[in-house]
Amino acid sequence: MSLNSLLGAIARTSIPHLVLEEPRLDHVSVHPCAEGLCVDVGLSVLGLVQLGRARATARFTAVLERRGPDGSTVRRAIASIESCDGAFRREGLTLAGASLLLGTPHPQRFWPRIGAPDGRGVVLVDSAWTDLMVTDHRHRLVTRVRGEWAMPLRSK
Repeated sequence: MSLNSLLGAIARTSIPHLVLEEPRLDHVSVHPCAEGLCVDVGLSVLGLVQLGRARATARFTAVLERRGPDGSTVRRAIASIESCDGAFRREGLTLAGASLLLGTPHPQRFWPRIGAPDGRGVVLVDSAWTDLMVTDHRHRLVTRVRGEWAMPLRSK
């Protein structure tokens, strides 16, 4: 069989179209827990694509209060940017997932910013996570998750 007749036979054969999809973030679920903010990320992939890592970045805001030397109350909202990452794990041929935990920073880290380096008289009034971004650098994926997730108060 000549090359021309082989190519003609292939052209006349009905072959189903193969659809190749770029990897995409399938879902992101977020919920506060005792240790911080839990972020579960799903990646939809086709075949044996290298998976890489997911990264979660969010703003943590703590509202601290202390009594000043003159008896006045000083209250300040102090924010920091926290991040963590974790590897995707395959969950079948077309799905992969990563579970991430953004750990809640201890209020002690913020004491100097409210003027109490030793933490004496400082009370954590409120804390929450906002401005969550999930990224997958290998596949150039970024998604923003809107919301505010309040954290349960804990003692210093």
